[in-house]
Amino acid sequence: MGPRYIQFQTSPTSWDSGILLSQTKDGMRIQDFEGQEFAVQPQHTKNIQQKDVDDMVGLDELDETNLMHNLCVRYMRDTIYVSSYK
Repeated sequence: MGPRYIQFQTSPTSWDSGILLSQTKDGMRIQDFEGQEFAVQPQHTKNIQQKDVDDMVGLDELDETNLMHNLCVRYMRDTIYVSSYK
């Protein structure tokens, strides 16, 4: 099983994404994609869909975080494509 990606609140109006490092009953330790670690309470987090989908409409939650995560995963797997119809 790979890393678990989490979206977490950094201020009342700002969210960031990262990888869950550890979780206890008291909170979570999350590392953002720049390497900085945060201690976060579970009520200030949202799960990011863990699997990639071919069609973005198939995302569980169609929001910026899930959309960007899905694009990143597909890019890393070299499965980015553009369809054009004639």
